[in-house]
Amino acid sequence: MNSRIMPFGTAVAWLAAIAISTPLAAQDHRNQPSTYRVGRLGTLGGTVAGAGSIDNRGWVTGFSNVKGDKSQHAVLWLEGKTIDLETLGGSNSGVEWPVKNDRGQIVGISETSTVDPLREGWSCAAFFSAPSGHTCLGFAWQNGIMIPLPTLGGNNGHAAGANNRGEVVGWAENPVHDPTCVAVLQFEAVIWGPNRSQVRQLPPFSGDVDTAATAINDQGQVVGISGICDVAVGRFSATQAVPWQDGKMTNRAASEASPGTLPPPSTIRDGWLDFPTSPATRTGSPTSTPSSGPRTKACRTSAPFPVTPSASPTALTCRARWSD
Repeated sequence: MNSRIMPFGTAVAWLAAIAISTPLAAQDHRNQPSTYRVGRLGTLGGTVAGAGSIDNRGWVTGFSNVKGDKSQHAVLWLEGKTIDLETLGGSNSGVEWPVKNDRGQIVGISETSTVDPLREGWSCAAFFSAPSGHTCLGFAWQNGIMIPLPTLGGNNGHAAGANNRGEVVGWAENPVHDPTCVAVLQFEAVIWGPNRSQVRQLPPFSGDVDTAATAINDQGQVVGISGICDVAVGRFSATQAVPWQDGKMTNRAASEASPGTLPPPSTIRDGWLDFPTSPATRTGSPTSTPSSGPRTKACRTSAPFPVTPSASPTALTCRARWSD
């Protein structure tokens, strides 16, 4: 598949702030404010675009509406160019999560040319402004080629994160008709790769039936959510923030939060995972260590994700210990 390159500088609805790193030569300069250069990223002819990921080489990825604003495509912004990553045959695609891969691999979601036989309003529909009713799969893109990632026997899948070992994480449907679903089919967290056709299922939290993985680091540590099927995006699908290692859930997981207030973790650094939780499940000021729940540090205030009508407007973000 050949990627289409669009000229830089077309009308956009997204601004990117790029920090300029300046060495500090003396102690007196350490408290000086950072300097930023604000630029505009191009679109694929539409009026809406969004950038959600940047790697250590400066590759920016996200989505852009195409001309006419009837659909959106996954996009790579590179060296002033807007590169269309296209789709798996359907109308819409996008890179919706931070992708931690510095070797030219991009992962995301794309509709296919196949109509969903169960007509599910599944996870991907929440990220597309005009979903088509076709099945949606996770993809891995590299060197101009978009590859579909297999499911667990169901119709849909969703790729969210990647590391530098060729491993991709997300969630995929299996053939089970789950009675807890507002949609139809059960979904489970998965790791794809490093071989192209390899897919491994990760277990849900004890007592849960559905789960999703959202990020993986180069040590193979994975974080995500666990709950029931429900709407397959947030709410009761995300009642637990959970970590896995070596294909198993570790013995330190997040405590429960109110439905809709617990987002998927999106970052793992130095064995710590970042996730917002409901203020009701944490105590302490936004800059202090909470005194209840899992062992934590460096809390701050942020908006919850996914946003639902009943969600609390703010939540504390904490780093939970990876293990005891």
